[in-house]
Amino acid sequence: MGRFAMPASGGLFVNSPNDDRSVYNSISVDNAFDEDHQTNFVDPAGRFSALISNKTLTLFKASNSTAPFENTGSTPDSNCPKLLGWALGRERIACVAHVSQATTAWGEIRIFDIGSATPFELAASRVNGACVKDIHGVPLAGQCSQSEYDYDETSAVGQPRLLSSSGRWLAFVTGAQSGSNGFLHWVDLSATPANLSRKLLAIATTTGAPVALAFSPSERYLLHQNGDWLVAHLLSAGANDSGDIEIEHNLNAPAGAACAEDFATGALRWCGGANSSPSFTWSSDAAGDVLAYRKADKLIVVDLTKQGFNPHPPLAAPLCDATCSGQYTFQPPKP
Repeated sequence: MGRFAMPASGGLFVNSPNDDRSVYNSISVDNAFDEDHQTNFVDPAGRFSALISNKTLTLFKASNSTAPFENTGSTPDSNCPKLLGWALGRERIACVAHVSQATTAWGEIRIFDIGSATPFELAASRVNGACVKDIHGVPLAGQCSQSEYDYDETSAVGQPRLLSSSGRWLAFVTGAQSGSNGFLHWVDLSATPANLSRKLLAIATTTGAPVALAFSPSERYLLHQNGDWLVAHLLSAGANDSGDIEIEHNLNAPAGAACAEDFATGALRWCGGANSSPSFTWSSDAAGDVLAYRKADKLIVVDLTKQGFNPHPPLAAPLCDATCSGQYTFQPPKP
């Protein structure tokens, strides 16, 4: 796998999977330099990288990979054992930790906002609704309820999750590529307190079945591909509202590799990154909610702006072969 570049403030990050590292390159004419961020997670906005060591997350500025900028706490109630995702348009990070007490244990999602005051230790806010279990791993109520999430450092491995660009929404799945039913969850992080917004049953997918998440640019919808199913979910819909729109149930999507937990060797497939499915894409125009998806030799455009299923007539789109450098894209919105 070759190198690829990510835009960054004052330069660019070059990720080299074969070398297992990411390097920031300054493009200043007067002061060109590079900084090796090694296997760190790279901020999608290109301003920072993050390293987790001894369950503590430490941030580094892109231009300085040796002097820490901020860090999470190191105690069990304030650390970040596993990084889940990073918001593109806001310096917000989601983590998950396994919490244990004398007779109970649970997985806890923690949110960190970069840029706190001295002494530069990030303070965690928590997503309420963790399913509490006894010492045998059995939920105290017999089973986890529809308002609870059962999610920790172990169950998050290999599972797609995503922060919306603004950092308002967090979505994550369980059970992907396991052959067992799982769940799709999302949380409105702008609410106080942040509780689980929705928890929906997701049909089983087997190894190789593509699973992907993508927020619309307006952040009104979450698109979930689960194998050959493609469903748009209205994020503001309540548990009993009709906000779930089946776009397609027979995509005939090609098999794909599971998402990667190791950023440096699989940045394009990182489980906490943006949708990497070749089957669909959102228009970048936040004024509307328009998406396109590929099915066999057709390209189908769907307009969800009016909260309805409004497909345009299919377009002829022969499948790309191995020499194709891209799939398809929308015209950029007018300035």
